[in-house]
Amino acid sequence: MISLSSIGGLAGPVLLPVAIIMAASKRLRFAVAVRVVLFFSAVCLAFIPINGLPVVEYIRAFFGDLSITTLFLLFTSSISTLAGRDFYKSQNLFLFMVIVSAVGLFLYPFSLGLTYFDSYALGYNSKVFLVVLFLATLTAWYFDIYLVVIIIVLGISAFLLGVYESRNLWDYLIDPLLTLYAFFWLLICILKRIVGRSRYAETINI
Repeated sequence: MISLSSIGGLAGPVLLPVAIIMAASKRLRFAVAVRVVLFFSAVCLAFIPINGLPVVEYIRAFFGDLSITTLFLLFTSSISTLAGRDFYKSQNLFLFMVIVSAVGLFLYPFSLGLTYFDSYALGYNSKVFLVVLFLATLTAWYFDIYLVVIIIVLGISAFLLGVYESRNLWDYLIDPLLTLYAFFWLLICILKRIVGRSRYAETINI
């Protein structure tokens, strides 16, 4: 019998290559019909066996279980490519990446033993952590940052349902791959703005 945790663990390895292929198809400006074919082809390719194991198992072994946040972003990214429209405002997405980067800096350096404070331990039924998440949800709702609200609600719901084998709430909200992606996303975004301003300044000088 397939458990909920096994399904949750395989969702990331399926969605990750699908999202990458869909992003490439968007860059190459493929037609919608071609994108649909690529979408379902990528899903099927994920289950092709290699040496007795499907491709998804190799991806899972390399990246581990991706957080609910990453799954949601991968899924919505793929669907937005199929629909030909962006689901998020650029300003909200930028703010979200800043939040992910800040949370990653708070979580991983401390959890690696750089100090006596273990931030990862907060994910084990910490009432303080739940209060912080509740306040963060209310704040995001007040400022219309619904992406943060949806992800926190989905993460906590998945945690309560036991979608993963882990019983640490952090593993449902964030993962190293998402943190690295947020850092690089922000870096590229900042570089684009710097280059854009320099080009604008050159145009004015001319």
